[in-house]
Amino acid sequence: MHDARALPLLAISLLVGCAGREPSANQAPVVAVAPLATAPSPPQAPPVVPLAPNVTLAHGASVMLADGAMLSVEGIEVESIAASPDNPAAYPGGSGVTVRLMLAGQPLSLTRLSEGYRSSAVGWAFERRIELIDSDGKVARLAVHRVVDRVLASQRLRIRRGERVRLFESVDFHFLGHTHKRTMGGDESPLMVVVDYHDGRGQPETASIYPPKVASWSRQDLRFTLGEYAYDDFMELVVDRLALEPLPPAR
Repeated sequence: MHDARALPLLAISLLVGCAGREPSANQAPVVAVAPLATAPSPPQAPPVVPLAPNVTLAHGASVMLADGAMLSVEGIEVESIAASPDNPAAYPGGSGVTVRLMLAGQPLSLTRLSEGYRSSAVGWAFERRIELIDSDGKVARLAVHRVVDRVLASQRLRIRRGERVRLFESVDFHFLGHTHKRTMGGDESPLMVVVDYHDGRGQPETASIYPPKVASWSRQDLRFTLGEYAYDDFMELVVDRLALEPLPPAR
């Protein structure tokens, strides 16, 4: 169990193959984003829909979801958190539950902790979002959703290498640079966009695109579309937040 108020670790992201330059996360300038003004505004809707549990599974149980993906509960652990004898106000007593899942072949560990501690209740398996609503130690109540191609909100930005921006007041987007992938046999080399989303994974992610033919990539419920750019210098992006729809068990 981790205390929400512990000082965050300093994450240093390394980018290989970009002329040896190395941006530092704690020095990244922040850039402003603007609502998309060059197209009609999408219908007003909250970026995150109200989620309700739609799957209840006991420890060891499995179910096939409506899209054919398998979901299973690998383990449920309930834990008591003892208060700190030296500083109970900062480290109060409480409880928590950890649920270990397998969704579409991807292992996930979700937690619900009592007040004063930070839960990690949401996980992603490709385009599927799963949230631990609660658990009594025997069964887990889960909200499972999938991303659909319907735009809830859009933002556009121009970001330079090394800059960092907060998207939709929830996602940190840190542009580390561009690179290319070596290919053989005359195959086209993709443009590789190296990004750190600062979501606790500790490593940057790379999206491979082929502008202008293929200029978009997706991550969870976000879609990034590349506009004008200069290699390893800057890029202009339109970022769409996409809708979620419930993904119940198959009938």
